[in-house]
Amino acid sequence: MSRMPDIPQRYLAPSGHVGSLFGATLALLLTACGGASPVDRHTDAMEETRYARPAFEWRNGDERSFIAHRRDHEVIRCWNVQGKYDCLVAQSLGMKDVIPGAPEKIGFFRFRAAALPATQDDLDRLATSDGYACELTGLPGKAMMTEYYWQSGRIARRHNSDRGGDDRWNAADVSQFASTDGAKDVRPFFACPAVIDAVLDVGLYALDSGLINYDDVFATVDYPAEAKEPAPTSDGSEASAL
Repeated sequence: MSRMPDIPQRYLAPSGHVGSLFGATLALLLTACGGASPVDRHTDAMEETRYARPAFEWRNGDERSFIAHRRDHEVIRCWNVQGKYDCLVAQSLGMKDVIPGAPEKIGFFRFRAAALPATQDDLDRLATSDGYACELTGLPGKAMMTEYYWQSGRIARRHNSDRGGDDRWNAADVSQFASTDGAKDVRPFFACPAVIDAVLDVGLYALDSGLINYDDVFATVDYPAEAKEPAPTSDGSEASAL
């Protein structure tokens, strides 16, 4: 059997494989012809579709509030109080839908704003801002609550407790964590156990029901002496968005 002729070294890629040289040449030709290879263009289109984030669609809820949903993974409810919005967010954080038997995790936080968030990006920026957040972890026969305090875009403090236990933060504890420069937290403290109890009963959609009300979740911690904040008000106009 005759021997294959040697290929001059100058035609080989640094790795010594002709295939590498051929692949690089083909990619160069495709890019020169169309600005980007068909594979790259297809990948870019898939990424744009995957990460497309439509604007929130807000609708009226009980107690003169506004509600928005993101599939079954997130519910936001905002009350109009004295011309601003006081909002509660519930987000599914776990892998239960993907991995059978994985713990259920739901995160909660509160924020105040002059306008309703318009897009998921607006909400994501709020989700790492300074202040308080909590998380429910559902385990077989047990539910755990984890509380967080964020500062400068990171978790500065963390506290774990059993659901229903007394060993949890209160408004005075969280106020001591706050910055000493006088700036107010973007995400204030709220009655997380009251929210968790409702969500354990009916899921995230508890925020879109009478199980969650402004007085029990916000007013009882903001105004403990009165145990009630003046009812949320609205001027009857359409909700504004960022």
